[in-house]
Order: sequence, then structure tokens, then C-alpha cells
Amino acid sequence: FRDSIRQVRDAKSVVTFEYSTSSGSGNRSYETRLLPFADGEILVFVRDITIGKRSEMEFRAVFENANDGIFVLEPAGRILEANDLICRRLGYTREEFLRMNIRDINLPGQGAVTAQRLASVLQEGKGLFEDVIVRKDGSRVPVEISTRLFDYRGRLCILGIARDTSDRKQAAESLCESEERFRKAFEHAPFGVCLTALDGRFLQVNATLSQMLGYSEQELLEGAWQNLTYAADLGHSMRAAERLMNGRDTSVEFEKRYVHKSGDPIWVRLKISIVKDAHGAPLHFITHVEDIRERKRSEEVLRASEARFRALVENGLDVVYLLDRNGVVGYTSSSTLRVTGYS
Repeated sequence: FRDSIRQVRDAKSVVTFEYSTSSGSGNRSYETRLLPFADGEILVFVRDITIGKRSEMEFRAVFENANDGIFVLEPAGRILEANDLICRRLGYTREEFLRMNIRDINLPGQGAVTAQRLASVLQEGKGLFEDVIVRKDGSRVPVEISTRLFDYRGRLCILGIARDTSDRKQAAESLCESEERFRKAFEHAPFGVCLTALDGRFLQVNATLSQMLGYSEQELLEGAWQNLTYAADLGHSMRAAERLMNGRDTSVEFEKRYVHKSGDPIWVRLKISIVKDAHGAPLHFITHVEDIRERKRSEEVLRASEARFRALVENGLDVVYLLDRNGVVGYTSSSTLRVTGYS
């Protein structure tokens, strides 16, 4: 205090300093200002800054321990303060970073955009931006920057919080890629594929299914699978859907008949799975539809051929019997039994 008084008297200048006191009620902080007055007298102003000091300490604790990069800007963009996290993530020392302007970490050619954003924050009092900032080594980091005006040591400044969105961006890109793969597999599958609501309405169908059933995509989306199911097969289909919804099955496979737009029945093999949300509640069905008309026709031809063969054998006069590889009789015609007298 004596040194400050001597400085005021000798230099005729204002001297300001801070000090703290400790008592039973706790620590308190004061700012003292000494001003030269007439006839060598000195005016002394003392201001209690305890609350301000505590607030600054609390601010500093939050500032340095945050999980996001935090910085303070002048309205023109000069960086006044920054936490260690953003300095480390961008590859600068704190001293280097505090000599920079926010434009120095923007993408090249983005000065006008940054100026517009600063002006918007000054006008609106806050802002939220998606941006890409540049590290010291030239690599780029996608960020979401939240900003607002605030009083910083008696000056109107901009507080910025920069959150690294690299993981979120990567997750979004992975999701887009996954959706694109699904879309291509769905659209170009050599078999019918459809998504249906729990009540049976078609939500999405591919071209193969449309061609199989003879309906346009729009026509199918205006209806439900129940309307296209052969009447005799409807009950079995409804029971399969119910088993999926109540959790008894996670997927089912069975054969049934749809009705083509022409009115002809179409044999298909279905594989149906149910899609659920994160809580296990059913959302919709995904169904693979295989056209098995050719297989059914082949089976019918084979059955007819076998029937004709059996009729010829059973009604002929020749002895006919069938041996397996071990020489054991597996089949004998009626004429064999008549001729040999064996049963």
C-alpha cells in the first residue's frame, strides 16, 4: 500500500491493485484505486469484488474442465481466451492460439461467412452453426459451434463452444451407406421384397414383386397383402403374422398362394421377419417372396408321370418288381403277386 501511495505522489498517476482479507466469515477480495488529488492528497476508492472473483473462479473451473472446446472472441473475431482442450485439439500452444483471429482456423475463402456469423451473433445475441475448422497441421475437423454474447471482464464479447462432430458425422455417413446398400439390394433383388405395416398395408415394394403380381407399385401401396392372398391360404398367413407380433417366432417360412391381377393363383414361398424398435416393440414386417410356380409345375408333371407309370404297372400282365441296392424287394406290382402267389 505504501509503495502504491509513493507511486501516485511521484508519478502523479492512477494506481490500481487488488488484495484479499481473511476473517471468520471467509475470504474477501477488494480492488483499490488511488488517484492523485489537490495539494498532494490522494483519493482512495475501495470496491468489494468478492462475488466477481468467485464467479470468475467458477467460470474458469467450468472453462478448463469442459468436454468441448471453449473460446472467447472480441466482436471482430480476435481470440481473447481459450481452454486447453481446444488448443490441444487444434495443435496450438495456448500462447499461439491467443495471438490468432477466429478466421485463422476457418477454411480458406470463408472470411465473408465468418463475418456474417459474427454480425448475426451481435444482432441476435446467440447463434448455432455447423462448421469445419482447420488444425495447425492442415487437417480438418467438423464441429458444431454454439455462441452467445456475454460480459467478459467488462467488455461485450462472444462466448463460443465448439463440439467435435466427427463421430456423429461418421455415424451419419455409415448410416447413409447402409441405407444405400439396403436400397440397392431391395430394388435390384431377383426375388420379390416388401415392407408391410403390422396391419398388412404395403409400405414399400420392389419392381420384382410388382411384376410377379401384375400390379404397379402404386397399386400395391394402396392395398394390403390380405387382399392379394388366396382365400384358402389367408388363415395360415394371419396366424404366422400373429406369431411374429407376439414374439413366439422371429421369422417364419411357408408356401402360399397370391392372386395375380389377372385372377390366376401364384404359388410363392415367403420368408417373413419382424423389425422392432430399440424397446422391442414391433414396427413392421420385411418379406422375401420367391416365385415357385415353375417348381410347382414340375412337381405336378412328376406326380402325373408317376401316376401314369403306376397305372400302367398295376394294370399290366407283366411281372414288375423293384429291388434296392441290397437286393431287397421294395415294390411289386399286383400282377407279380398274382403270378407268384405271394402276398
